[in-house]
Amino acid sequence: MAETIQRGMGDEPPARFPLPAGQIVAAIYRIVFSRRGDHDVFANAAVKSLDFIVPVILFAGFHLVYEVVRDARLQHAIATNARAAAIILGVLAAGALLRLLVAAAVTGVLARGFAEPGRIKPGLLGFVWMEAVLVSPWIIILRSGVSGHDPVWMIVAFGFVPMLFLIYGAARVMRVAFGLSNLGLGFLFALAGSIISYLIDNLIPW
Repeated sequence: MAETIQRGMGDEPPARFPLPAGQIVAAIYRIVFSRRGDHDVFANAAVKSLDFIVPVILFAGFHLVYEVVRDARLQHAIATNARAAAIILGVLAAGALLRLLVAAAVTGVLARGFAEPGRIKPGLLGFVWMEAVLVSPWIIILRSGVSGHDPVWMIVAFGFVPMLFLIYGAARVMRVAFGLSNLGLGFLFALAGSIISYLIDNLIPW
């Protein structure tokens, strides 16, 4: 009888706890810049749909600021006409959110095939936060700092090499967030969604 009770207790699912936003962001940067270790805050995380709101807003906000700052015509249109400003910002935000939605959907499909069921929602939350606070801001910084008119050595040193490190860091984050078995899958999760999103955004005529 006692053995039966112990087996039943051992079969109970692990308790799940809310995962604060600050803890997620700190974990992402620890995973990228620290040595290997136990940075898995995503295991046994209780994830709700509302948990995705803040990183989605941050993601859209970064892209809106970048698009407006780099285009003088957008700045002029926004400054001179409030209605036009609302339309422009709405279209830009919708485009950014569509790219994120496609990337997250592709990543979710991969997760169903390679991750344990209990890791899919925490992993997707980690993916969206990674896009919002790691990938997007650093890509914006790299694009702003290097252009096609710069010398080749500068493009390599300040564009290509940092981008490789960013991809490597994103792969490490995905491996931990989804509890993947190897870093190769981490690269797949980090890149597949972005590639499909890019193809839809740039190569398919609307």
